[in-house]
Parts: sequence; structure tokens; C-alpha cells
Amino acid sequence: MTSVSRRESLITAAAAVVTAAASSRPAVANGDIFFEALEIEGDPQFVFFGSVKNRQGKGVPGALVSVGVSEPQLTYESYTNIIGRYRSLDVGRVIQDLGYDIDPSKIDVEVFVPGYKTARKFSMRRTGDVIGAFEVNFVIEEEEDAG
Repeated sequence: MTSVSRRESLITAAAAVVTAAASSRPAVANGDIFFEALEIEGDPQFVFFGSVKNRQGKGVPGALVSVGVSEPQLTYESYTNIIGRYRSLDVGRVIQDLGYDIDPSKIDVEVFVPGYKTARKFSMRRTGDVIGAFEVNFVIEEEEDAG
């Protein structure tokens, strides 16, 4: 029988905690995880991706991008990464899993950044497209003080 040093025990325990934390899903009391769609690799139903930039063309990190569906009533949010890019959950798969048809007219994408407003919204989705991954880019500008 070999003895294990205290240092080896601590390293093993720390590795186990890091592995468990990295592989766990967040606990959400309102059940949102239940409504997340299981996206099949390479088969998106209705996904949005794109960028949020300021007037100077610099990506805006931490911008909140919200995808709202009016029927069934759903809202999914994602944040832009360090270079201002985002990707939404597959909202089309959620809609289908709930027994509804995908109706693009009932889906809207907006961006929210404190102190800023949307200057331009560029949707690259063609009108007839009702399935796939669609690019929506935003340009934001500072709100003017009304004082």
C-alpha cells in the first residue's frame, strides 16, 4: 500500500472540482433549461448570428442581443463576445418542439446596450427563407442627452 501525499490529494481534489464545474449546466429555477433546443450539428432551424459595432466600426463586447418570439411567447438572450460577435440559440427548434410552425414575421432580434441606441440593423435573411442560420448585424450610437 502506497501513501499519497497531501499535495497530491489536494491537486486531485482541485482537478475534480474544476472538471465538475466545467461539465455542469447552470441551475435555473424558472425552468429555462427545459425549453432550450437540442441543436443538431449542421442542421439549424432558425438561428441568428452577427455582430454589434459602434459608428467607428469597433466591435462592442457585452452587448445584449435578444431574440423575441411573439407566438409562442419566448425570449432568448445572448451576449456579444470580446470582438462584438454573437450567436443565438436555435429558436426555430424550440418553436417546433413546442408544436408550432416557424413564422419569421413573429420573430424579432434587438440589441440593448446601456447609453446606446440602434442606428442601423442589417438583416441578411432573404424574405422567403424560413429555415437556417441568418446573419443580423447592428450598428449602435450613443444616445443624446435630452437635457
